[in-house]
Amino acid sequence: MRTINVGMGVGMALAIAFVCAAPAVADSVTVARFVDPADNHTTPLFAVDLTNDRITSLWTDEMLGLDLEVPVAVAPPYVYTDAFFTLTDPAGNDGIEYTVDGFYGETGAGILRFYADGVDPETADPLVRFDFEKAYLTPTGVGAESLFMGQGNVSVGGGVVPAGMTQVSFAFSFANQSLDQFPDGDGFTTTASFTSSAIPEPSIAALLGIGFLGLVRRRRAI
Repeated sequence: MRTINVGMGVGMALAIAFVCAAPAVADSVTVARFVDPADNHTTPLFAVDLTNDRITSLWTDEMLGLDLEVPVAVAPPYVYTDAFFTLTDPAGNDGIEYTVDGFYGETGAGILRFYADGVDPETADPLVRFDFEKAYLTPTGVGAESLFMGQGNVSVGGGVVPAGMTQVSFAFSFANQSLDQFPDGDGFTTTASFTSSAIPEPSIAALLGIGFLGLVRRRRAI
């Protein structure tokens, strides 16, 4: 059974990054993002189970505080209060497979879906959806930029996202790692913040500025 050293596992800052082969640069826009909605480790967003080789999402519709900003949304509100998300494999099973090589890991394919508060994820269309081929979990010290590096084909869609986005990337930055649910050290839970980017088609790039300005105005009004 694989285990995590308590001093190492809890003291690390972790991140998930699912990145296309070519990085988005000057022409990229933010697709969606949120700050860590959890105050501490007692309300984690993910569980990494090293015994069952699976990474699962824990932030359900009952949870409060995840305000999802979608600057590229085709129409207001651009910010979705108390949103939630699911992480499944392509077959629809909860979580994604995770294979460890030492302390490094690689996941299988997955689908990340963000939903508006109060909807049924079994029947509702997601606000934003990311499909990815694989991802890598890599540990690093506090303050490092990436720990869970994903590569392969990444695409984005969903009910509020314009079509034609390319060079898609997204990343979860982990914090508040805890072994409370894994007292034997065979996994951990973690909270997280999130960001994502892509390059839009030239024909819609100017229109996306409207959403950005709307989000800026909303922030100033708060």
